[in-house]
Amino acid sequence: MNFSRKGLAYSNQEFVGLFGFTLLIYVAFLNAWYFADDFQLVFSGADYSIFDHFTKKSPNNQFYRPFQNAYLSATQAEYGIYSTWPVHLVHLVLHTFLGFLVIQFARYCGCSRGLAFLGGLFTVAIQGSVHSLISNDTLSQVGGTVLGYTALWLLLLGLESNKIYLALSVMVFTTALFFKETSISFMMLIPLLGVTLVFRPFSRKAYSDRTSFLALVHRVIMILCPYVLAFLVYFLIRKQIVTSSFRLGSGLYDFNLGINIARNFAQLMLALVSPVSTVLIMARHHNLWVSCGSGKSPS
Repeated sequence: MNFSRKGLAYSNQEFVGLFGFTLLIYVAFLNAWYFADDFQLVFSGADYSIFDHFTKKSPNNQFYRPFQNAYLSATQAEYGIYSTWPVHLVHLVLHTFLGFLVIQFARYCGCSRGLAFLGGLFTVAIQGSVHSLISNDTLSQVGGTVLGYTALWLLLLGLESNKIYLALSVMVFTTALFFKETSISFMMLIPLLGVTLVFRPFSRKAYSDRTSFLALVHRVIMILCPYVLAFLVYFLIRKQIVTSSFRLGSGLYDFNLGINIARNFAQLMLALVSPVSTVLIMARHHNLWVSCGSGKSPS
């Protein structure tokens, strides 16, 4: 395994340091109250047990995000809807772990401890994560993202060291799907990482050997099969519970394969370098166009 093991000696300290830094940034929003779409996830008084969220359609919307709904239902029953710190605290822990994953991967790539930790700090401080961390309806988004990248990290460890990590990777990926449906996107990243890691140790000369090449292809297929099976199980369960389905189109929750892809990519790149929230930038830009169209001066 190429991972620099000396980096693991500092794992606990680095995680604590990252969490302290994250908490310092977001402490003012630790008990931020419900706003706009957040109210769709108020389950106070609903005739739903925690386990019902896994087997029944949500009473407030068409989404199937059982882990988020079950956790919010439990915390609202215990602390009430005016205490949102249990939600945001979990957000911050998960977000810190994402930064921790960045540190571990940077160490794997040979970066120094200081440079790797700087990458972790950048990850937890980037403004693109603000909205998802201070909202009350985004545990699915934060959890699905962190668990998806954790599955990738475990896949890497499984292919380069202990095979038990492969089983853990599949389990974590499956959990990510039940956090939010957008975790399906990791079905594109997992094959890319698997193919890269399996084929990397072999030279071009090895590729010319048909037997060796087919053996590598077979190994990749065997590695990916459990992930495909996990996705199919999730899809069948979701289809039985939720009436809405995936479809192409220009609707807000449709798969729109058009210029929006380039636009979304540009916005993500802008979020990497902008010192202020790109959400505010786009809102201001939209307000300008609306104001100009109505003949009013923008406020």
